[in-house]
Amino acid sequence: MPVRFIELTGEFNTAMPRVVVARVGDALDQHSGKGLTGARVLIVGLAYKKDVDNPRESPALRIMELLHERGAAADYHDRFIPVIGPSRAHQGLAGASIGSRSIMQR
Repeated sequence: MPVRFIELTGEFNTAMPRVVVARVGDALDQHSGKGLTGARVLIVGLAYKKDVDNPRESPALRIMELLHERGAAADYHDRFIPVIGPSRAHQGLAGASIGSRSIMQR
């Protein structure tokens, strides 16, 4: 028997990266009047769980992609993930590393 609550939870979680990017864009627009276009954004922490070196299932990767789509340069810092490994879902991020300038704009 399908359980709609579980399905709704999945849909909600999938939509959250777009909500986060929209809120960041709104905050930048209110603060500087520029929005995301040309902004540099630092993502602190990539892993899905605290203190692990596995970014699998992490919404931070999708957030980075969405920031790029909105014209921002996204950098990241995560002491447990010095380099983003290859994945099917986030191919454009593979090989990005801490301190590399403008991830997604290489």
